[in-house]
This record gives sequence, C-alpha cells and structure tokens, in this order.
Amino acid sequence: MTDLLTRIEKNQPIEAQELYDYIVEAIVKQGRPSVGDNDRCLYRGPDGLKCAAGHVIPDSFYSALMKENAGVFQLETEGRLPKSLIPHVNLMGYLQDAHDVAATRMEFMNTFLLDADRTAHRLCLRPYGSKA
Repeated sequence: MTDLLTRIEKNQPIEAQELYDYIVEAIVKQGRPSVGDNDRCLYRGPDGLKCAAGHVIPDSFYSALMKENAGVFQLETEGRLPKSLIPHVNLMGYLQDAHDVAATRMEFMNTFLLDADRTAHRLCLRPYGSKA
C-alpha cells in the first residue's frame, strides 16, 4: 500500500479518518510543537519539527517562502495544497488551530489531544486512540 504522503502528492483520494489519524499520530510522536525563535508556530520548524498541517503538506508543495503565519485556508487560496487535501481543509484547519493553541500552553500534548478529540467529534470521526 502506498503511504499517505505519496498518495497526497499524487492527488489520490484520501479519507478524513486516515488524515486525522496520521496528523494526530505525527504530533504525538513528535511530542512538542513546531515553533520558531519568536514562539510562532511553523509549518517546518527547527530539528525537523512540523505543525499539524505541515505533516501532510508534501515537500514538493512546501516552499521556504511560504508564509508561516498563513493558515491552511490561505494556502488553499494560493494553490499551495494538493488537490487531495482540499476536501479536508476544515479538518486540517481545526488541527492546525489545536497545535497552535496548545503550543502556547505548558501542557502541550494534553491540550492538543483534547482539542483533537473535539475536532473528531465535530467532524464525526473516531478520536485518537479509540478502536474502530
């Protein structure tokens, strides 16, 4: 099976649940937010860190000139998202917000996971860690 990032890059269809699971798992594995020297969240940060949306934006779509303060809706408008992500821009936006808000809190992971669970419920998805 082709991995999710390759399918995204090739504009193949993806499901909301697999995108949600992939993003949340990537943030959990990362264990900390992707922020720069000025404490602003970054799609691509130091030490290979990525924000929630940054984990699913293929390198071929990412540009060092990308405005790090631009949300996924602006990236969509600018044509910086693969077509396979367009149907999921709300999901990505919610998880991007969850990352960015949690990055300002002492308990980053707990805050992120709580907001990720809210996102799952809002979009009728299975929350992280729940069984199918």
